Amino acid sequence: MKKTHYAVSDRLRLITGFELYLAVIGTACSLFFALENSGIQTSVLDTFIHTRILSGHVLTYVFCALPCASIFCEDLENKYIYYAVNRGKLRNYTISKVVHIYLSSVVTMVLGVLIYCLIVRIWVPWGLTSDTYYELASEGCYSSLILHSRYLLYCLAYAFNLGLLAGTLSVAASYISLYIHSRIIVLTVPALLMLILYEIADNSKFTVAAFEPIYKSFSTDLYNLLFILLLSLIPVFLFTVLIYRRLQKKL
Repeated sequence: MKKTHYAVSDRLRLITGFELYLAVIGTACSLFFALENSGIQTSVLDTFIHTRILSGHVLTYVFCALPCASIFCEDLENKYIYYAVNRGKLRNYTISKVVHIYLSSVVTMVLGVLIYCLIVRIWVPWGLTSDTYYELASEGCYSSLILHSRYLLYCLAYAFNLGLLAGTLSVAASYISLYIHSRIIVLTVPALLMLILYEIADNSKFTVAAFEPIYKSFSTDLYNLLFILLLSLIPVFLFTVLIYRRLQKKL
């Protein structure tokens, strides 16, 4: 089985399953839940940035892992992996699965934030009204979008950054699923990792804070984007190698 065949089957499996759509809705709902007792702020951007400051937003990473993070342990349980590998190569199978785990997490985060922002827009306008949040956003990444009143694009760019982090956490959870065959535990791994990473974060660029656009590590948006891509993809590559080796031992 060629790489393209694995990719096509994985894409169909993702699109035809209910998990992706449930994950998008769950991501949007978890952002509302993260507001806790503070409620919707005076604008969409104020509300979204306020949500990011509160701890409840870690639930979004649970939903981002929902579509595909447990795919390896599921394929092992239903023996599908033996059929797939016999018709191709384990390496191609592993790469295809990791790519879909990663990309589905990015898509889930972006679409979830989109739905969240559009619902909040029903009650409040787009632009920033809080001086504190305006200062944070205007000094961070994608500030030109705010200056040109492209507020929805700013939210989507913000969500894309977070999606890259969610993708990495989901791939990490998929690796752990090869040791712990409980889907519930696997889905909680991204949230637990986020809490740990927040606790050990310091003033260095190489922390989860780099994925938050309100913190700017480099002078230009392009350099910041390339930096977080590397910060996201290097661990994904390492986890892919570890997953491949683990699967070799299991088959």
